[in-house]
Amino acid sequence: MTAVGMTDYVFLSAGEQLNGTISAINGFAYKCGTAISNALLAGVLAVTGYVANAIGEEPEAVLIGINSVRFLVPLAATILYIIFIQFYPEKKMAELKAETTDLNA
Repeated sequence: MTAVGMTDYVFLSAGEQLNGTISAINGFAYKCGTAISNALLAGVLAVTGYVANAIGEEPEAVLIGINSVRFLVPLAATILYIIFIQFYPEKKMAELKAETTDLNA
């Protein structure tokens, strides 16, 4: 669920505005994802035998490792996203919006 969708969901279900809290959690999750991504890349470089400042002399395993992190990891993340988005509560959101509209009318 997106941050905007989450703020709407919380407001419609609980009647409270928690935009700042949800935004802070979203920012923290983004920073955690960046840290994990950087750690993964550093781990791949260490495992594949990367040598700093050896431009053009890197082992083939290093190039394969870098390309794996650049292409296969985002591909796996996209596939997971597609799977998880199937569970997005669109019907629940529509019901909550309809209930809120009926209450305000």
